[in-house]
Amino acid sequence: MSRGIARVAALAMFFLPTAIHAQGVFTDASSLAAGGPAEEVLEVSAQFTAPGADGFGALYVTAKIAKGWDIYSITQQKGGPVPTRVAPIYSKQFSIVGATRVWPKPHVKTEEVWKDLPIETHEGQVTWYAPVQFAPDVDLKTFAIEGSVTAQACNEQGCLPPKKHKFVAKLGEGVKLPPEADPVGPLESEREKPADKPATNEGAALGELLQPGTHTMLRGEVYPALAMPGGTVRLTITAEPQSPYHVYALEAADSGKGAYKPTLIQLTQTGGWTASEPVASAAPTEKKLVSGDKEELQRYYDKPVSWTIELAVPRDAAPGQQTLAGVIGYQSCFDGGCDRPTAARFEAAVTVAKDASAGTASALPVAFSPAKYKEASQLARAPEQAPDKGVVAAAPLPAASLAAADPLAGVVFEIADDDELSRMSLPLVMIFGFLGGLLLNLMPCVLPVIGLKVLSFVEQSGQSRGRILALNIWYSLGLISVFMVLATLAAFAGMGWGEMFSRPWFNIVLATVVFAMSLSFLGLWEIPIPGFIGGHTSHQLASREGATGAFCKGAITTVLATPCTGPFLSTALFWAASQNSSALVYAVFASVGVGMASPYLLIGAFPQLVRWLPKPGAWMETFKQAMGFVLLATLVYLLTLVPFASVVPTIALLFGVWAACWWIGRKQWSTSSRVKWLAWGQGIALASVVGVFAFTYLQREMDARLTQSFDAQFAKRLTTPMTTVAASDAGHIDWRPFDLASFHELAQAGQTILVDFTAPWCLTCQVLESAVLDTKPMRELLKKNNVATLQAQWIDEYPETGRMLEKLKSEQIPVVAIFPAGDWKRPIVLRGPQARGKYLDALAQAGPSKDMSTVAAAPTAMSVAK
Repeated sequence: MSRGIARVAALAMFFLPTAIHAQGVFTDASSLAAGGPAEEVLEVSAQFTAPGADGFGALYVTAKIAKGWDIYSITQQKGGPVPTRVAPIYSKQFSIVGATRVWPKPHVKTEEVWKDLPIETHEGQVTWYAPVQFAPDVDLKTFAIEGSVTAQACNEQGCLPPKKHKFVAKLGEGVKLPPEADPVGPLESEREKPADKPATNEGAALGELLQPGTHTMLRGEVYPALAMPGGTVRLTITAEPQSPYHVYALEAADSGKGAYKPTLIQLTQTGGWTASEPVASAAPTEKKLVSGDKEELQRYYDKPVSWTIELAVPRDAAPGQQTLAGVIGYQSCFDGGCDRPTAARFEAAVTVAKDASAGTASALPVAFSPAKYKEASQLARAPEQAPDKGVVAAAPLPAASLAAADPLAGVVFEIADDDELSRMSLPLVMIFGFLGGLLLNLMPCVLPVIGLKVLSFVEQSGQSRGRILALNIWYSLGLISVFMVLATLAAFAGMGWGEMFSRPWFNIVLATVVFAMSLSFLGLWEIPIPGFIGGHTSHQLASREGATGAFCKGAITTVLATPCTGPFLSTALFWAASQNSSALVYAVFASVGVGMASPYLLIGAFPQLVRWLPKPGAWMETFKQAMGFVLLATLVYLLTLVPFASVVPTIALLFGVWAACWWIGRKQWSTSSRVKWLAWGQGIALASVVGVFAFTYLQREMDARLTQSFDAQFAKRLTTPMTTVAASDAGHIDWRPFDLASFHELAQAGQTILVDFTAPWCLTCQVLESAVLDTKPMRELLKKNNVATLQAQWIDEYPETGRMLEKLKSEQIPVVAIFPAGDWKRPIVLRGPQARGKYLDALAQAGPSKDMSTVAAAPTAMSVAK
C-alpha cells in the first residue's frame, strides 16, 4: 500500500463515529501503533517585528515538525488533503496589510490516490509571514497577537486528526530569511494607497463611517440639501477600501454562490419618491477563478467607488423635511483573508423648498450607524425592495486564502417551510413562547430548585399577602433576568438556546455550583443567602425567605431549564432566530420568561391556591434532603457534557469543593464573624489548590491516557473495511459524523440524506432521537430507501455544524433536515420536536437514493471533519 493510500484509508477509518472523537479531546502522538508513546509532533511559535522606515512590521508564525512527519500547505488545492489554516485573531489594534508568504516553499508531488492533483507538503520547519500595520496608540512592548495554526500531521502509517495549535506573538527580532525568499513588506501593488487610517470611527466627520475591525471607509451625501419640487435629488454612497483590501461589486441580492458577500444597497424610506437603480462610478475589476471543474467570476473594486441613486421629487411635494434612509451591506477582503461581512444604516433629512427659486447647490452629509449584513440581505430578498439589477455570482474563495474551502460555499438551499414560519405574527409567537415557558417548569433538571420554592410556599403560609407577592415577584425577576441575558446573546452574539452548554468551562462551573447546592440541601453546610436553603431543623426551614434568595432561586431555575425545549418553545425560538430586529428577539424571550414565571406570580397574587400543602414540620427537612439527591442526579448529567479527558479532573475539583464546604460548615454556627470569614478564606483556598492540581497535572495525565487509547483504536481501524453509508437495521440507526465534504459527495452522488442536528447538552434532542427517530418504523423506511444518516454535533469541536445550520437558516436545535436524492438543494427541514408521522412523511416525500454501489466503496465517503 502506497503512502498516499495509507493516509486516505487512515482518515476514512478514523472518522467513523466513536465516542472518543465525539468529545474532541486529543493530543498529537508520535506513533499510530497501539500503545505508542504520546508527544507533540508539531510545535508552533510566533513573533512580530516593530515597524520599519516604511511604517510596516511583520508577523512570523513558525511550525517545527517532528522527523518523519509532514503537514499540508495553506494553498493546498480543493479536492485533496486538508490545507493548513493560519488564523490570527484580528482586532482594531493591528491589520494584516499584504498577502501571506511562506518559507520554505512547499514540496509539490503527486500521489496515486489523488490522481493528478498537486499535493503540497512541508517537512522539518516552515514559517508563514505577512506585513502588519499597527494602530498609532499600540504599545508594542506589551502588545500580543494571538491566533492559531490548524494543521494535520501525517507520516508513512497514516494521519492524525487535524489539530488547532494556539500561538501568542510578541515583539521580537523576526525570522532571518534567505535572499531568495519573498519580501517581508507589502508588494508594490499593495502600496497603491497607504493603509494609514485608524481602525476606528473616532473623529470621523458626519457622512463617514469606518467600523472597528473593517478596512473600508464609507462616505455619503445627498445633493442638493434643499430640494426643488419637480426636480431630482442624488444620493451618493462611496466605499473607500484600504490597500490591499478590496470591496465587492454591487448586486441585487446575496446569491450565496460565493465565499464572500457582495455589496447590497437597499432604500428603506423614500417618502414615496421614485428612486432609480444605483449606478456605479466605475466598472469593477473582473477575475475568473477556477476551482476544480468550476469557473466562477469575482467582481470587486480595489479603489474608491461611488454608487449614485437619483430620486424624483414630485411637483406637488409638500414643503418641509423628507427623510431618506437605507442600508448598505459590504465586505472587505484581500488575498490573505477577509473582514467579517457588515452593514451600515444611512439617513438624511432633505428639506423640500416651497418653490423652485429657493433651491441651493450645497450637499448634505448622511448619518451612518452600524448594522448587520443580515439586515441588508433580508431587505434585498424582499421582492418589493429588490429591483432586478441582474445577479452575478459573488466572489469565490481565492486559492491563497488562509481559510479552509467550504464545499457548499456556492449553495443556496430552498427551504419550503420558511414562508410559513415568516407569516406568523408576533402576538401568536409570543403566545407560543408563553406556553413553552410554562412547560419549562416541568423539566426534570429544575425540579430540585422548584422543590425548594415549594418549601418557601409552606414558609409563607403565615405571612402577609403583600410579602408573599413581593417574594414571588423577586423570584420571577430572577427567572426573567436570565431570559434577558439569553436574548442579548441571541440578538448580538448569535448564540442559540442552550448553546452555552457546548462550552466545557460552563458545564464544569455549573457542575461545581450544583454540587455545592446539593451538599447544602443535605445539611453539610449553609449557603449564605437568607432563605435560600434554610437550616438544619424544621423551625429553621421556616425562617423568613429573603429577596436575594428568591431572586437567585429564579435565576438558577432558568439556567437548569435551558437544555430543554418543547413544541411551543421551539417554534417561538426558531421564529425569533429568523428576525433581524433585536426588539423582536427580546419580546419573544420575555414572553417565555413571563410564561415560566406565571405560576409563581399567580400564587403570589392568590396564596390560597397552595393551601393544600401540609403545614410546616419535620417533613420539610426530609423533602429538602431528597431534593439534594435529585441535584446529585443533575450533576451526573452535567458530567456527561464534560469532555472525556476532563471528567476525572472535574471530579477531583468537586472533592476539593466538598472539603471546602465541610470546613466552612463546621464554622458557620460560630458567633464570631472573624472565625466565619477565616473559614471561608481557608475553604476557597483549599478548593483553588485542588482545582489547579486537577486541571494541570491530572488533565495532562488524562490527555496522555486518552491519546494512547485512541492510538490503539486507530491502529485497529486501519485494517477494518468501511461499511455502507445507509442506516443499520441492527436495532438502532447507524449514525455517521457529519462534515461538509462527505455530505457534499453523498449528495452529488445521488444519496438521500437525513441529517440530525443535535448536541450532548440538548435533552430534547436526546429524547427525539431515542423516542422518535431511532424507532422501528423509521429504521425500516431508512433501510428501504437506502438513506444516509448523518449526525451533526453542535459543539465547539465541530464548527461545520454551525455553518450548515446557518445555511438552513436555523440558530436553534433540534433540527432534522432531509435532502432528497437528485434534488438535495431543496431540503425538507423539520425544526423542533415533531410527531414521528412528520418524519415518515418527509422521508416518503424525499424518496429513495439512487444506485449507491460506487459511493459505498469510495475512500472519501467519510472524509475529514475539519
